[in-house]
Amino acid sequence: MNITIEALTPSRSTVLIDYLNKMDFHHAPEWAGCFCRFHHLDCTEEQWSHRSPLQNKNEALLAINEGRMKGFIAFHQDQCVGWVNVNKIESYPKLKSFVDLPIILTQTVCIVCFVIHPEFRHQGLARRLLKAAIEDYDKQAVQAIIGLPFENAVSPEKAYRGSPKMFLEQGFEVVKEKEGVFIMRKVLHP
Repeated sequence: MNITIEALTPSRSTVLIDYLNKMDFHHAPEWAGCFCRFHHLDCTEEQWSHRSPLQNKNEALLAINEGRMKGFIAFHQDQCVGWVNVNKIESYPKLKSFVDLPIILTQTVCIVCFVIHPEFRHQGLARRLLKAAIEDYDKQAVQAIIGLPFENAVSPEKAYRGSPKMFLEQGFEVVKEKEGVFIMRKVLHP
């Protein structure tokens, strides 16, 4: 499988938005129209439910173009086939009450979402995106990366945060389990 992975840049903003817009979310219709904005916002579930896909799409484009929404895109030839949303943990206000502050080092990034094209699932693409994120943030001297995977044996395609096994293979350690989510951390630069 010929895959290349790139960091998300403003020049690739429309590529990512088109990919998310065309993604088949039949397994989780509530995800359609999110455009990976859910964790970036500090709003209640009720407030989120009143947001439109167009509002999320426009905010995502603006955030990418301003460098506030980050991650990595996977390409097969010229086709976008995968995405991981990873950024400084402060970029995800929705997680403030979920991730305990003592595990967050001064420079910590968090992985909140993988979106893999259905034809490329179960082929190690999420692992490759995770590895690219680790390598990139290691070069930037980020202190730690946090992942929030969970098991979903009933609907594995809904495990949008990756699997605990995938993170363990890359040297992450389970810091805590909370509400079925494994809060995992890999220290890069203590």
